[in-house]
Amino acid sequence: MSGELAPRPIEGEYRIVRPLVSKEAALEAWTEYQELTRAILRASDFQTFREGGREGRFVKKSGWRRLATHYGISIEMVDERLGHEHDARVCARVRFPEQMRDERDCGCPVVFARYVVRAVAPNGRAVTAIGLCSMGEKNRRFVRQDHDIATTAYTRAANRAISDMIGAGEISAEEVRATGEFTGISLEERAAVKEAWSRASEEQRNAATSWLRAAGFVGETVAALFKDFALRASDVQVADVIGELADRAPAGDSDAILEEVEST
Repeated sequence: MSGELAPRPIEGEYRIVRPLVSKEAALEAWTEYQELTRAILRASDFQTFREGGREGRFVKKSGWRRLATHYGISIEMVDERLGHEHDARVCARVRFPEQMRDERDCGCPVVFARYVVRAVAPNGRAVTAIGLCSMGEKNRRFVRQDHDIATTAYTRAANRAISDMIGAGEISAEEVRATGEFTGISLEERAAVKEAWSRASEEQRNAATSWLRAAGFVGETVAALFKDFALRASDVQVADVIGELADRAPAGDSDAILEEVEST
C-alpha cells in the first residue's frame, strides 16, 4: 500500500536477545559439564531420594564445592540476616537496648536465617543467590539450632549460586526436602546409618537410641524410632547419630562421615 511505513530495525532494549555462542559451542560446553561431573564427583557427593515410585538424584554441598573449584568460581557473602526468638527475661537487646543497638547477637535462639551470596567466575561474570532456612520447615528437626539453621541457609545459597553460574539449573540435595518434593533422609544416608548400626556394640546402640529420644524423635520401639528419624532428620543429625554408633564425638559434617562409612 502506498504511504505505508517500512519496518525499522529494532534497536536498544527492544532488540531480540541472541545467544552469545553457536549451538555447536553451547552443546560442547554442556557435554563438557556432564563429563566433568561424571569424572570428579564421587558417590558421596550425591543424595538419592525415593518416594511414591519416584526417584531423584541430587548433587550435595561437597559436589557443588568440587565443581566450583574446577571452574574457578569464588563465593563471597553479601548479606546475613538472622532472626531470633526474643525472651524478655534473658534477651540482651530487651534488657540493654542502648548498649545492644548496634549488635546483631542478643543471645536468643536463632529461628530464621537468610543469606545472600555472590558467585564470581574468572571472567568476571557474577551471580547472586539467596538461601533461607527456618524452624517452620516441615519434617525437620534442629538439635544445634543456632548452628544448623544458619549453615543450612548459607549452604543453600552457595549451592544455588554455583549451579546458576555453571548454568546447570539443578536444585541441590540440601534444598530438595525443603521444597516438599521428597521427604526424609536420602538412600545413601539410610545406608550409612544401617552400616554403622551393624558394626556398633550393644552399648553404642543404646547410646544412639538415647540420643534420638533426647533429640525429640519418637517411637516405642527402636524400629519406630528410626522410622521417625528417617522422616525428619537433617544431614547433620545423620552424622551425629553415626557418631554415637561409632562411640565418638558428633562429626557435625555429614560429608566427612558418609565418605568414611562409604570407604569401609
